[in-house]
Amino acid sequence: MTVDELKDEIVDSLTVELEDDPDFNEDILIEKVDNAVNEVMLMRRYARAKYSDAQIESDIVNYRSNIRNISLYDYNQSGMDFQTNHQENGTNRSYMSRHRLFNGITPIAKVL
Repeated sequence: MTVDELKDEIVDSLTVELEDDPDFNEDILIEKVDNAVNEVMLMRRYARAKYSDAQIESDIVNYRSNIRNISLYDYNQSGMDFQTNHQENGTNRSYMSRHRLFNGITPIAKVL
C-alpha cells in the first residue's frame, strides 16, 4: 500500500464517521490526514535511516491507527487550537494530551 493509498483509506474511513456533522469539511480533513502522516514519518526518522520509498510504505501501515486518531483529534480541535478544555451552554469538554496519540511510534535507530 502506498502512502497516498493509506491517506485515502483514512480519509474515506473518517468521512464515513464525520459526514453527518453539518460542519463537516473534507478539505480540512484531508489536510489533517496529510499533516498526521508527515508527523509520523518525521517521528520515525525515515530520512535519517535512509529508508527507501518501498521500506517506508511497508512500515507506515503499522501506524494506520495512530495516523487516524491524530487526524481525528486534530480535525475535532479545528477552531479550538491549544485548548485543554471547553465549556459552552452547560457542556464541558476536556481534551486528552495530543502527545499520547503518538504512543508506540518510535524512531528508527541503527545499531553501530
